[in-house]
Amino acid sequence: APPAAVDQPMAGKKGNLVTGGEGAAMGPVNKTLGGETGPAFRTKVVPLYPEHARRLKREGSILLEVLIDRNGIPRGISFLKRAGFGFDEAAREAILKSRFYPAMEKGMPILCLVRIPIRFELTD
Repeated sequence: APPAAVDQPMAGKKGNLVTGGEGAAMGPVNKTLGGETGPAFRTKVVPLYPEHARRLKREGSILLEVLIDRNGIPRGISFLKRAGFGFDEAAREAILKSRFYPAMEKGMPILCLVRIPIRFELTD
């Protein structure tokens, strides 16, 4: 059985979410499988708030499961929770453009599966 999810420390945390522009916030990377130390954001691309959702005054939360390779590049994304209204696409695009410090085991980078929560909230 995979180890329990573990919160990884990240710079810029405010409460339990990383603060984000455009009304989106990305939570901490939660390790679900692989490594003694989990991955962490190297370059975090914050999702843009979908204009359609903004006009409708919609908010949403998404939970992604992301496969991160040994070089810290996202290689696969699954949605564990969707929100619709363009939020899913915005989150997917941002994660694919983000880069990570890879998970490590015995001093070597390894493939890792992580869960990343993203919350879209109106700030206006």
